[in-house]
Amino acid sequence: IYNRKHRNQQQMVKLWHATGDVGRAKELLRVMLTEAREERAKGENEWTATVAEAETLRLLGEQANQEEQYEEGLPSFAAAGILFEELGDLEFLLMSYMGQGRAYFHLKRYEEARAVTDKALALAGPYELNYDKGVMYN
Repeated sequence: IYNRKHRNQQQMVKLWHATGDVGRAKELLRVMLTEAREERAKGENEWTATVAEAETLRLLGEQANQEEQYEEGLPSFAAAGILFEELGDLEFLLMSYMGQGRAYFHLKRYEEARAVTDKALALAGPYELNYDKGVMYN
């Protein structure tokens, strides 16, 4: 049940992003993060709750980037990256690195942007991700 609820909440966040209702999306993301952390603390659905927490953190980082609050999103991207690495989820780890690199770039912290983007490119190397690779090289 928790997993289904989390997926439905994610869809609402994406819908609200698409319609420009970022304030409402941000509120729900904060609720989702609290719920995921509470679920993890229970220890019953730890894998599912860890995935939910990591996904929510990444979305909070993306939310900050969308609002051009790049500094605000960096801790969320970093925390999501740690969880995705623990989970072995390379796709979403890559996405976390890309979002973090984008934030660093917009903050004019180019060395940090290059370092995190290099991590993403190392993950993407063996896969057919031509669009994502092109974005990162750019």
